[in-house]
Amino acid sequence: MKGLKLEKENECGKCNKWKPERAHHCRICERCVLIMDHHCPWMGNCVGYHNLKPFFLYCFFSFMAFVNYFVVLIDREFISKENKNSFSKLGELCFWFALIVEIPMCLPLINFSFDYFISFY
Repeated sequence: MKGLKLEKENECGKCNKWKPERAHHCRICERCVLIMDHHCPWMGNCVGYHNLKPFFLYCFFSFMAFVNYFVVLIDREFISKENKNSFSKLGELCFWFALIVEIPMCLPLINFSFDYFISFY
């Protein structure tokens, strides 16, 4: 009788399949995910036990790409002006647009990268 009760406790109420301990059902993926953190729309699946490291690397390298892009833009706009290698008016518009878009995107990536780096240790 106890075995039957234990079997029912380890069954997902939504997908009616066996689920291990510390698994949660994702309503978007419609499956149970082991040690589920959240559903990531950019990766297109749930962040959990099996893909925490790729998610961390995605956040970290996206942040590094933003930093690289920003440094190149700063160099091209302000430092290289004496080399006659500066932007045109369209380039300046793209620079300020990229700056306005980049900072709000870069701050969450810093936070995600730091949180997931801490969770590895």
